[in-house]
Amino acid sequence: MVRKLQIINLLLFSLLILYFNYAAGLSNFDDGWAESQGISWDSVANLYRWWSGRVIAYVLQVFMIHHTLVFRIMNSAVMIAMPFLTWILLDRSRKLRNLTVCVLLFLLYDYTEMRTAGIVTTYVTYYWGLLANILFYIFLRQYLKADSGINAHLFTAIAAGIIAFNSEIGSLINTAILSAFLIADYCSRRIVNKKLLLMLLVAALSLAFFLTCPGLRNRSMSETVTWLPEFSSFTPVYKFYLGFSETLLYYFGDRRPATMLFLLGALLISAGNRVLRKELAAIYVVMILFCLSGFAIVNSSPDGLIVNFSNAGCLKAYLFLAFLLSSFLFMVLIICRLFEDNPRMLLLTLMVMLLGILSRIVVGFSPTLYASATRTFMYCDFALLVTGYLVLNQAKPQASERSMLLITLLAYPYFIRNLLRHLN
Repeated sequence: MVRKLQIINLLLFSLLILYFNYAAGLSNFDDGWAESQGISWDSVANLYRWWSGRVIAYVLQVFMIHHTLVFRIMNSAVMIAMPFLTWILLDRSRKLRNLTVCVLLFLLYDYTEMRTAGIVTTYVTYYWGLLANILFYIFLRQYLKADSGINAHLFTAIAAGIIAFNSEIGSLINTAILSAFLIADYCSRRIVNKKLLLMLLVAALSLAFFLTCPGLRNRSMSETVTWLPEFSSFTPVYKFYLGFSETLLYYFGDRRPATMLFLLGALLISAGNRVLRKELAAIYVVMILFCLSGFAIVNSSPDGLIVNFSNAGCLKAYLFLAFLLSSFLFMVLIICRLFEDNPRMLLLTLMVMLLGILSRIVVGFSPTLYASATRTFMYCDFALLVTGYLVLNQAKPQASERSMLLITLLAYPYFIRNLLRHLN
């Protein structure tokens, strides 16, 4: 019976995604700009010279905006494939139950964020980029397992990597991840892993490609004038603070908290399953504070939420910042307690969560911190959902079955709500 329900769940997810892409209307913003462009060497060169190094995403955007039927088919395939590939990456046991959890995770993502810069542009740049990242690590794992140094997995990993690294955040985060993998491998074996070193070189070259892109400076100057004139006076420390505080605000206080609710629920289930009584009581307190803070935010003025350049003298903003920091640190401590018997999984879980948060913090170094709306949270959303998945795997089977029911009750109503908002 459980297996039948799991299969029904997978089919229902696929049907919802197909309808989602069939009914979603296209929008303007960057899509309108892409529609006016053509694909040529001159247009790519001008993009690199004056705006951005995201040349692969640019070519795909321009092609897809002129072939919307192809886009809808491709986007449906990408969205349906995403949980399956995540399952392949995370679950070596290939349990159908874990695939179902991955499907439910992707229902918890707020797809209305994909409208913020035009549907085609945002999906191609962010969501398809995330798929390329998942494929890269699947192929990388196969490449590392292979005996020979040159094989088909090497070329598929490099191909997926070039696409995955073709964004500022993608190249930066993957350089950090591969550096961490290389250091950890060297510490355990005292040998430099040449395969990892090769992939790190590809990621580092991609990062250098963006850092030396002349369009990076031109775009920053243009967007500073357009979106945030005060940005040029911000110090690097203050930019980091803005990225970090706005990230915490989004997850602990925004009106769309499904990702953080899932992570808190996973912690609650796993902590209760392992009879961590003090931590369990603390989780209840945090969840209550979470709900109360969300209510307070809805009824507060935007300038009074968190400390920034416009309200540095507001005591309420400092108090709320203290709440956000303590809630975040509490979650980290609970994860450390849950994985205290498995240091390797602890490091993996913390790395996934912290690198995901870092992918959003670096947006604080862009004058479009506020203008980019919520689409820049996508990588962080995914990292936090994966963190919740890893935490749930600490629970016993009985608790996992209960957790799946809980996630189902949360995921489908949330997705349908977002679907209706997306279509309106």
